[in-house]
Amino acid sequence: MKFCLYIYLLTVLISGLIGAVRFKNLTVPIKILSILVWIIFLCESVAEYLSHKINNNTQVYHFYVILAFWLYVMIYFQILRSVRLKFAVIIAAILFTFFSVINSLFYQKLDSFPSINLTISDVILVFLSLFYLKISIDHNPFEPLRKNSLFWFNISVLVYFSLQLFIWGIMNYLITNDKDVTPLIMFGLIISILFYTALGISIILDNPKTSVGDHG
Repeated sequence: MKFCLYIYLLTVLISGLIGAVRFKNLTVPIKILSILVWIIFLCESVAEYLSHKINNNTQVYHFYVILAFWLYVMIYFQILRSVRLKFAVIIAAILFTFFSVINSLFYQKLDSFPSINLTISDVILVFLSLFYLKISIDHNPFEPLRKNSLFWFNISVLVYFSLQLFIWGIMNYLITNDKDVTPLIMFGLIISILFYTALGISIILDNPKTSVGDHG
């Protein structure tokens, strides 16, 4: 499992490096994505260090889930034109932040894994990706989406976080019934490797002259 973990971290790092190299030539949403990838790499690296140092890295994810969620929200804020949609996205982020802080302070505290916060984040991101996918197709039905960086980003978010919801559900069942969760963790790492590979492709494909992403 450690091998898969290091491959995962390497994949995130490579995607981050691609973003750093191309940063000046990226559109604003993909610039935010590049920053997000670097933050994820740093958080995951710190979490891995703490798991060895103090055998508990859960506190990292309490801060990570809020920060990462806001960066995802800012990407969707950039690619949606409708003022009402932008407002709705920001309100959702504020409410999510408020709930996450309350949960981290009083229920799933810093020494516990914030599975509720992560699950709610996943649900909101799945809905955002579904919504953006629909309006992308409605507005540009003949656009070669496979060559569009925002399409790669959005479809990656949709698939990845949908699978994450499945993983959390199965994980809770296995833990409750005292079952081995190692195969599920391995599956999650493989999915994460594919996700960050897709994000790297999104960064590579991004082109301010051809990217069509503002809908709504």
